[in-house]
Amino acid sequence: LAVNLSPRQFHDGLVESVDRCLEQTRLDPGALELEITEGLLMNDTDTVLPMLEALTDMNVRISVDDFGTGYSSLAYLKRFPLHNLKVDRSFVSGVPDHRDSVAITQ
Repeated sequence: LAVNLSPRQFHDGLVESVDRCLEQTRLDPGALELEITEGLLMNDTDTVLPMLEALTDMNVRISVDDFGTGYSSLAYLKRFPLHNLKVDRSFVSGVPDHRDSVAITQ
């Protein structure tokens, strides 16, 4: 089950809310994937990182949605406990027809 989180939903009570929802629904935490934006990671690292670590410790999966629309790099993302990276369509459009796009994928 994938759930998109907006930056407004990423607040101090998020981890407890997710834990409570998992308990109430009896959903296996490994079946839950929370999707966050690249911008959220870039703009509020000090708040976001401990929350992502706590969610990962609960076995909840974390994905970054629309990667490539901001200014982060893959090297920067290594700091975070992420399970999936969803690359924005605009970043890879033209593959395999566009020479520069093909170079990125190789």
